[in-house]
Amino acid sequence: LTDREGKYHFSGIKPGMRVLRLDETTLPPGMKPAVVDSQNALNPLSRMVELRYGTPHKANFRVLPVKKEGAGAAGAPAAEAAALDGTPAAGAASPAAGAASGAAGAASGAAGAASGAAGAASPAAGAAFAPAAGAAFAPAAGAASAPAAGAVVPAEVLKPVRVSMVGAASLVKIECAAAGEALSSEAALAAEVSFDEASGIVHIMLPGVRSSEQPDRQPLDDPNIASLRCYLDDAEGRAKVQVRLRKRTSGYPTVSHELTSNGVVITVGAPDRAPDFDPMPLTKQPASAPSLHEFEPLILSPEPGEAFISGGQITVKTAFFLAGQPTLYVNGEAVPEDRVGQRGVDVAARRMSLLYYGVNLIPGENTLRLEVLNPGESAP
Repeated sequence: LTDREGKYHFSGIKPGMRVLRLDETTLPPGMKPAVVDSQNALNPLSRMVELRYGTPHKANFRVLPVKKEGAGAAGAPAAEAAALDGTPAAGAASPAAGAASGAAGAASGAAGAASGAAGAASPAAGAAFAPAAGAAFAPAAGAASAPAAGAVVPAEVLKPVRVSMVGAASLVKIECAAAGEALSSEAALAAEVSFDEASGIVHIMLPGVRSSEQPDRQPLDDPNIASLRCYLDDAEGRAKVQVRLRKRTSGYPTVSHELTSNGVVITVGAPDRAPDFDPMPLTKQPASAPSLHEFEPLILSPEPGEAFISGGQITVKTAFFLAGQPTLYVNGEAVPEDRVGQRGVDVAARRMSLLYYGVNLIPGENTLRLEVLNPGESAP
């Protein structure tokens, strides 16, 4: 709803207390909302506005860039930086094959012990201490080896979202994988699911997901779900998925979810209850024929015989049929249309009113006449 500069405008809103809400998923990458004042109600995404009749109002949202972490990673020891690409740093302990692994996990070989001792004697700054001679051990058979400090963890990938039907309910399966493989149970994805009942949108936050194979927008031919939307937030290091529901005569369908080791399964609707259909379009009732008094043009003010002594210009108020074309005459001369300053419409009565400002009069008696050309007539 905003333009390229973030400006927006709403018109025709009834007076009263209203709440504006900012769609966080549409913010540019690297930006986050912030509280402006008490009208946010401690929520930077919402803003309360009290509208008064005939008065324009302004409501601004504050957006700030996300502060990136300091250069702590840049000042890492040389040994840790070298461990990222698998190259040992100068002076770092590099045990030989005999010290790192042996038959049945026991250290063997003089070369391994000597190499281990040499590494322990001169460790580099920040490098892992090497075990003393003969102290190296291999993990037991079947035990999972822990990742080395500073090792690169592959980023999770959002797989294509699958939507299927179970009875009358719709199942949305959201799955993620790490570097082309399924996530392990130790790295289970902690998805966050919330349902906005006002807008009928299910929001799913997937932390740690930095790439996606799911289309940004995907319309669905589903009785419960209208569309899917995916958005990658590089600043927060997460992905956001929106499931937009279809609204029926009884409202939006029910929503439940179940977290899995590599994503989440969302159930929309009830399997044993078919969704109700949209209401049939209302049959257009034939309009009643206008009565004769609706076609009658009237000059509401001034009244006949009224005198004006303060000046030579007056205001004239007229009323006529809604679809008519009026012309006001003063002493036989037509009043220009630019004298019309205010228009009013009464749809129920099918009448329109006009206010003419600055209508010139001459000294003495003046004659005002309103002629209206109604639809289907050739003369006013």
